[in-house]
Amino acid sequence: MMMKESIFDNIWFVRIISLAFALFLYAFVSSENSDQFQAISNQQFASIETSETISNVPVYLGEHDEDVFVSEMPESVTVKLTGPRNIITQVTVEDFIVQTEDIRGIDSGRQTIRLIAIGLPEEIDYQITPVRHVVQISRRETVTLPIEYELDDNLLAEGFEIGEITLSPSEVTLTGKAETIADIDRVLIKINRDTPQSENFIQKYRLQILNSEGQLLDVNASASEIDADVEVVPIVKDVDLSIVPVGEDTSKYAYEYAFVGPAQATIQANTNVLNQISSANLIVDVSTLTETTTVTGNLELPANVVSGNPTTSDVQIIITSLVAEETSSSEPTSETAESSIDSSALESISSEDETSSEVSEETSSQSSE
Repeated sequence: MMMKESIFDNIWFVRIISLAFALFLYAFVSSENSDQFQAISNQQFASIETSETISNVPVYLGEHDEDVFVSEMPESVTVKLTGPRNIITQVTVEDFIVQTEDIRGIDSGRQTIRLIAIGLPEEIDYQITPVRHVVQISRRETVTLPIEYELDDNLLAEGFEIGEITLSPSEVTLTGKAETIADIDRVLIKINRDTPQSENFIQKYRLQILNSEGQLLDVNASASEIDADVEVVPIVKDVDLSIVPVGEDTSKYAYEYAFVGPAQATIQANTNVLNQISSANLIVDVSTLTETTTVTGNLELPANVVSGNPTTSDVQIIITSLVAEETSSSEPTSETAESSIDSSALESISSEDETSSEVSEETSSQSSE
């Protein structure tokens, strides 16, 4: 039995259908692109309104009397700009400023003032947040004071002290409320470092304006950071060297010492340590020496001393052998003994002669009788 032929089995029919579908898709896509292109083209003939928000816009003091000081002003605000997009996209925070309204003639005390934007194009509307702020209006006073400094306890390494400190600037002009200016006790920087210092250094430090209780004051300063050029110098002292021999054999040798090199050394330590030191030891090893020579001694640093210079010094050592002296001294003793023997013998002979003489005299006397 033969199967019934389907229209989709006809290849020409399938080809015609595929071509028609492809033409439909092409027409659809072209229409969409044309609409988008037309919309974009239309933008060139229209001004589009848009808005942009700029944060952290600094606030400045506007028109004011010369003797007025305003405190508690906001540091920055947020500004929302609305207007033609072509203009807004060109505006930057450098193109305008936010400042207080004209406060000339305003009374002292707490006052609410309005903030305004200056420098924006006429086509741009703006909204400042917050637009009003409560401030303190006071009479202004200005003084110029020298800058002091404090040193951190751990600023210096052992054996070093501060030489000269140069501050730049060395004084500062302060402006603020009259009562606050009168309350100023000290204007200073606190000099510190991460690690103890043994060399000169230069660093910036933040200025602090303090009252008698050490509290920070609300005062404007002509400089907020101060350069400190700090000289760090070693604490040194010249001391005499004391020769300390090691390895003497006093049973065989006699030793005499004399400096050939330096007889003094420069040592470095903290002041309280140096005040207790009057001399330093020079260690001289004589354990292998048997005759006069010159050797190099080594400096022994006292306790808590950082360094010494020079670290060595030459010493002449005169060595005398005690064995040789004993030998030479024993020879004269033998000669003395021999001399003593000879003397005794002579005395004995002399005594015998005297005895013989006496006997002869007695015999002669008897013969005479």
